[in-house]
Amino acid sequence: RKFLQHIGMEGSSLIVGSDLDFVYSLEKNTGNILWLFMAKNSLKGIAISPQEILLGCSQGYLFILDSKKGELISSIKLSDTDVDSVDAVKNGYIVKMEDGRTYQLKRTGR
Repeated sequence: RKFLQHIGMEGSSLIVGSDLDFVYSLEKNTGNILWLFMAKNSLKGIAISPQEILLGCSQGYLFILDSKKGELISSIKLSDTDVDSVDAVKNGYIVKMEDGRTYQLKRTGR
């Protein structure tokens, strides 16, 4: 498998996105897989906050995961345009689309 640049830390785990559109949570000391999630669309970016992970994908889809369990909290279709990037900010996320639009989203508050 080829792993992409979508890498971040959440507590004691390493969050990694692959070219096969899987997101893995790996135990940072052993590399053991804690959980995995398959995005239904091509993975374009990952933003990590203390309780959530936001996946930006092709065709305008966002997936919000519980960072500890990898469970899907919510999915959102913003547009038909691919997500260009996602960033975690103080109380939410900034999502930039390939067509130039930018969205600011609040965290779910879980």
